[in-house]
Amino acid sequence: ETSFAMPDEIPPSQLPDDEDDSDNDEENWPDVPVPEGEEAEPTKDLFSTTTLNSPAACIAHMKEKHSFDLPAVCQKRGLDFYGCIKFINYIRQQELTAEDAQTAVIPNDDESLLQPVIPGDPLLTVELVEDSDEEECENFIPQVHEKARQIQKDLAELESTLNGDLLRRGTPEYEQTCKRVACLNDTRDPLFVVLVANVQDVVTSVRYCSERGLGVAVASGCQSAFGMGHRDGLVVLDVSRLGGVSIDAAEQTATCEAGATVGTLVADAAAHNLNFVGPMSKAVGVIGYALGGGWSPLSRLHGWAVDNILSMQVVLASGEITNASPNAEEQTERDLFWALAGAGGYFGVVISMKVKLIPNPSHDVHLTTMDWKLCGASSATGTDGRGEVGAIEFFSDILAATSSWPTDLPQELFAVFALQRKADATGQSPVPTLSIQIWKIGGTDENDVQNVPAIKNLIDAYNPTISTAAKSYTDMLLPKFPSSWTAKCSTFVGELNKQFAERIVEMFSTAPENVTVRFLLGGNGSQDSSPSVDHSCVAVRGFHWWLLSDARCEDGPGALEAQSWMGLVLLNGVEKFVVGHYVHDVAPPTRGAQQPVSPEGYWRGNAKRLQQLKALFDPTDMFPGPGQVEWVV
Repeated sequence: ETSFAMPDEIPPSQLPDDEDDSDNDEENWPDVPVPEGEEAEPTKDLFSTTTLNSPAACIAHMKEKHSFDLPAVCQKRGLDFYGCIKFINYIRQQELTAEDAQTAVIPNDDESLLQPVIPGDPLLTVELVEDSDEEECENFIPQVHEKARQIQKDLAELESTLNGDLLRRGTPEYEQTCKRVACLNDTRDPLFVVLVANVQDVVTSVRYCSERGLGVAVASGCQSAFGMGHRDGLVVLDVSRLGGVSIDAAEQTATCEAGATVGTLVADAAAHNLNFVGPMSKAVGVIGYALGGGWSPLSRLHGWAVDNILSMQVVLASGEITNASPNAEEQTERDLFWALAGAGGYFGVVISMKVKLIPNPSHDVHLTTMDWKLCGASSATGTDGRGEVGAIEFFSDILAATSSWPTDLPQELFAVFALQRKADATGQSPVPTLSIQIWKIGGTDENDVQNVPAIKNLIDAYNPTISTAAKSYTDMLLPKFPSSWTAKCSTFVGELNKQFAERIVEMFSTAPENVTVRFLLGGNGSQDSSPSVDHSCVAVRGFHWWLLSDARCEDGPGALEAQSWMGLVLLNGVEKFVVGHYVHDVAPPTRGAQQPVSPEGYWRGNAKRLQQLKALFDPTDMFPGPGQVEWVV
């Protein structure tokens, strides 16, 4: 928390001097004269270290130097007096830039934002919007302190009823828990965190939040690329301690507690020669993954994870525990299952899930990788001297040669196309490369892959560098997604044609060196294996390719550059080819680079029914959906 001592008067070093030769415009900003008879009120700028001699001077300074008109922004947002206080404190607390502050989503339910970040901040006493109560403005400090005391008293009461732990802002435990967010060079600022020890803690916490109008997010594996488990201004229920898995080998099912991870489930299932349709990281939470759809390299064979959910037990916004099943006698239980299965955990807290397992007679994976240089340095594959035009033509030819793969390749084959930059033989001038990695899931002969007619024709025509390897499917899983893996672009696309190739190569020529653009093979199982249209609300089934873009980079300028390119260049550039979106890859408010998407973008014709069920099961929006989705009928 920023500390700022209020001096009796502004030190001479902070006052502007007309004869100062400094080139720093911030330091030379002329203060608005203080009216005769009034004392100076040193007021710190929201976006720099500059201190002005009054709130009025500070507001004028921000408008001139940062193009940020504070009263106009507050008026446009429809903020009342207390809303303005929260807005100012949030900007100071998060150290937002003026540009970010224009669009930042403020957690209005977070009463702690009434506590001044800078003690005695004069900017908080100014009437920034019309129709504010002057007396209310003058008396806000005592009211803020009373609200803060009440919050602490309420939290103490909640803490005394928990079997688990309550983590408050500012404590090392809180900070460490918030750092569990994966795939983000980012931070999170929940209202507080409850490390639940049992189901009763979930019920108690949900009821507490319901009575006070607080929003709730649920964290388990914390592997979401956009940190959906930890949301600014919400109460986080961390269910990672509830990690139990029970296997029924006879009926080939598993029952998972709220915090069970894919690694635990896969390991326990393997002991019975069974497997689960899971993602590429063992640390991913089973329930969160399945609720969002759960697409997997195994999906061409066995459908999505959501297709393999059998039943759930759920804590609703009221604190009531109920069951959800597609075969339940009660229509409300069937409706709840349908909504949860594919729209994420935005209708309640799933505390238990029963899933179908798949036989695992041989889930070894034979890898065949084909590499080409698109342009630049010479290579043994005959790409010497190929320029940008040649790269576009070559990439277009490859896409044309593989256009039938989504529907024609055997279901046990899965493919990943990857565009990236690699240094040439001299270690300089990274050149664009294209790799196609084909997974053959099961079987014993890796040569079977190269003998598949469509793949053999590609090899014969385009002479790639080929390498092969074999691994168990379990060994293919990452222990966890690395924190330097900043995934910020994800969408489903249809046919990869010449126009698409031209657009991709053109955009990739401007991509940072740490960015990889991937196309994951869809079709077949991902389209046809759902048990029935009523099993889940997942609607985007018939995509041919899943476009993913990620960057391996540490926090700092490299991460920001990569995120900006993926969100503003790549995603916007492929918009006309998009056929749908994956609910797991919806960035929360003010985070990530993806643009707002309507509910129809995720659930198509199911969106209206979802909105109606949201009003039924969570009318106060205790479990807020993704930042870009409006739950309004």
